[in-house]
Amino acid sequence: MNNGTQVGNLLPRPLRTVFKSFSSAWFLCIPLAAVIVVVWNTAATAQGLEAPKSLEELTVVVNTIFILTSAILVIFMNAGFAMVEAGFCRQKNAVNILAKNLIVFAVATLAYWAIGYALMYGEGNPFIGLQGFFLMAILPPMEMTLIPQQYLNRFPFYSKLLLRQPQQQLSLGQ
Repeated sequence: MNNGTQVGNLLPRPLRTVFKSFSSAWFLCIPLAAVIVVVWNTAATAQGLEAPKSLEELTVVVNTIFILTSAILVIFMNAGFAMVEAGFCRQKNAVNILAKNLIVFAVATLAYWAIGYALMYGEGNPFIGLQGFFLMAILPPMEMTLIPQQYLNRFPFYSKLLLRQPQQQLSLGQ
């Protein structure tokens, strides 16, 4: 008997049948996943973030994680429904069905940006938010012709390009 057979005999029969169905490349993924978890943990703790000091801070953290997890599940649910719908149609219509589902998801995302976020998190009464539609709560009210430099720091780089161009055109026209 070779050494591999002796080691294989040490495992219970159900584990041997499971291990036979996987290649050695799959088993190399287990230590790789462990290394990734350790590195991510190290990177997360290296940021110097402190633990929440109060119950309110902890509630915000847990609620944020819950909403992020729920959003990921909704995205995968949308993809699953698209696959089910494509499976129930003829092959020539599958691309049209998937494109339709992608467009519906994009429109729903824009509708959430425009209305949904304000209804969920905007200031108002305890039941529904009444402010912040189109995420206008990000910037305080200001003149429409100029965007002060202090507010431009709140935007990502690509949006600064979009905001600076009309600002320069307006300032040249005055």
